[in-house]
Amino acid sequence: MENFFNNIKEVTDMHSLPLVLEVALEADFRRGQIVSRRGILGKTGNLFLVVSGQWKAEICGEEQMMNPGDLFYALFRDGYRAECLSEYGKVRIVGFHGPLAEAILLSYSFPRFLSLVDDIEAIWKELVAVLSSNSQMVLCHGLALFLDIFSHVGKPAGTLNSSEELFKQALDLIQQQLSNPELGVNYLCEKLLISRSKLTEIFHRYFKWSPGREILNRKLARAYSLLRGTDYPVAKIARECGFRDPKTFSRFIRRSSGCGPREFRERHRRENEKPAPKNYMEPV
Repeated sequence: MENFFNNIKEVTDMHSLPLVLEVALEADFRRGQIVSRRGILGKTGNLFLVVSGQWKAEICGEEQMMNPGDLFYALFRDGYRAECLSEYGKVRIVGFHGPLAEAILLSYSFPRFLSLVDDIEAIWKELVAVLSSNSQMVLCHGLALFLDIFSHVGKPAGTLNSSEELFKQALDLIQQQLSNPELGVNYLCEKLLISRSKLTEIFHRYFKWSPGREILNRKLARAYSLLRGTDYPVAKIARECGFRDPKTFSRFIRRSSGCGPREFRERHRRENEKPAPKNYMEPV
């Protein structure tokens, strides 16, 4: 009986497992922050899963936009770089090593970028709990949980089913980046990995106007909302709408409304202060 348990210990020793998990962590990031690793000869790999926000990732010379539920895996020699494009973003990272780790993952014949088709929240929580245990016996279960994640993937990350899906991604990106002075048609094309002509064609199909016009429409809507509903200085509102120069912002408002931002705000306040008609009755 003693020899039996000794044999189990040898089999479950972390150095004898074909793939061993080192860490499973969750981290928060802000826009512009980067997660990266240089491509050097090493002994660890990573699974990188987007929980929230939009990310731009590059691995093995391949670049993709990543949304919640998208993931990629990096083998021991792979360098990668992932940048958070949203105001806030959350990712989950699993570190692993082992003598057969690369062979196991490559046996799936998956591309590096993937998307989840099912919720893996329960798997993740159990995986974190397993790695917090000091029991060598539990490591085998952790390996099974890790590989189970790959049974919940489907189409490659960034793969679009239709122009409608790409259109929705473009609208989301515009809304997220309204305060970014770099936002423009070229910016959208770069982030979405699409040509300018293709993006323009899609917008004309659904909106009957260009992506540049949609950006201006949304900037104008935000500007009007902030001028009406806040006491923010004009310079602050200009920044919130992606204008570096308040004078350029003022000309933008004047062209659309016929007056500057301060006059626009005062006009709105005067209209709200008008007395109610004599035959008007407050609701009870």
